[in-house]
Amino acid sequence: MVICNRATKNRAFIFKSLALAFLTSCASTTPIPKAWMSVPETPAVAAVTPSTDGPIRHENGRLYRGDKPITDAFAAIDSFDYSESRDEVIFSAKKGASFDIGLAAGDGSLTNWLPADAEDELAVQWAPRGNKVSYIVRTRLGDIVRTFHIPTSFQFAVDFGTATIRSLTWDAPAERYTVVYSTLDSSERTESLRYDGTARRIEAQPKTTIAADVIPFAADAFALRPRDLRYSEKLPLVVWIADRFTWSDARASLMQNARAASIVVTRAPDEAFWKSVRETAWLDPSRIYVVNGTGQDAINFVADARVPTGRYLRKGNVVAAAPAAIQSVAAGFITEQLKRTSRTNGSSQ
Repeated sequence: MVICNRATKNRAFIFKSLALAFLTSCASTTPIPKAWMSVPETPAVAAVTPSTDGPIRHENGRLYRGDKPITDAFAAIDSFDYSESRDEVIFSAKKGASFDIGLAAGDGSLTNWLPADAEDELAVQWAPRGNKVSYIVRTRLGDIVRTFHIPTSFQFAVDFGTATIRSLTWDAPAERYTVVYSTLDSSERTESLRYDGTARRIEAQPKTTIAADVIPFAADAFALRPRDLRYSEKLPLVVWIADRFTWSDARASLMQNARAASIVVTRAPDEAFWKSVRETAWLDPSRIYVVNGTGQDAINFVADARVPTGRYLRKGNVVAAAPAAIQSVAAGFITEQLKRTSRTNGSSQ
C-alpha cells in the first residue's frame, strides 16, 4: 500500500512537473514587446502620512501601552492615533467582517465604538485640535471621508464619488483637510475642503486624464465611454475586473491609443451584466476583451505566476502573463489588435 501511494505521488509529481515545464517553456510563450511594458507611470502626488508617535504600539492585532494591553486582540489593526490631551487612542480594527472605529482610554480601562458603517473604516486620525477625528469609509462604489466630533457625536460625511483616497491631512487649525485621491478617469489629484465638506478647491490637478464620460453601467460597474462618440457607432468593449474603482495607467494608455469603451467592475460579471452589454446600443458584443477574468465570447487576460517574467502565453482565447504584467500585456495586446481590425466611420459592419 505504501509503495502504491508512493507510485501515485510520483506519477502526480511527474505530471505536474511536465505540465509546468510545458507552460513555462520559452517554446510555448512569446516575449512581451517592449512597447507594451513601456507605459509611463503617472507620478504619485506628494502626501504626508499622519504620525502615530506616542506611548502606544501595535502588535499582533492588539494595542499596548508599554507592555500593558489596552485593547482586546483583533483580527487586524489598520491604523491608530493617540491624543495626549485626551489620553485616548482612536483606532481602526477588524472585529468582525469589516474594520470599525474604536476609542480606547489610554490606561486600557474602557473602549467605546463609533457608530459603524457596513463597509471598512480606515486611516483614522485625530485632528490637531477640537476633539475631532477623521477616517475613510471604503465603500464598494468609492471612498467617503467621515469626520466625527467625539464629545457631541456630531459628524459629517463627504462623498468623493468613484475615488480611491491615498492620504488625508489636516491643517493646524483643524478647519480644513487635504486629500490625495485618484478616480477612474484621472490620476491622483490634491483637493482641500472644510471639515463640513464645503469650500472645496483643487490644490494640484491630476497629471493624466482620460477624455471619457464615467457612467453607471450595472451593479458594481462603471463605464468609461469616449466623449466624442459618433452617431450609430459601436465600440469594442474592454471589461476590467478590479478590486477598486481606481486609476490604472495601463487602462489609460489603451483608451488614449485605441478607440474602445472600458467597463470597470468589482466582481465577476454575471448574466445580468452581459445582458446589459448586449442591450447597449453603443457597444459591439462581437468584440469583447476581459482583463483579470473570463467572459462570454471574449478574449480573456488572466494573471498566472507560472508564466516567466517578460513573456506571455496565448492558448485559444486566453492570454496569460505574470501578475505584475497582466494589465500592461492586456492594454498592449488589445491596442495592437484594435488598430489592425478598426472599422471605418464607426460602422459596426
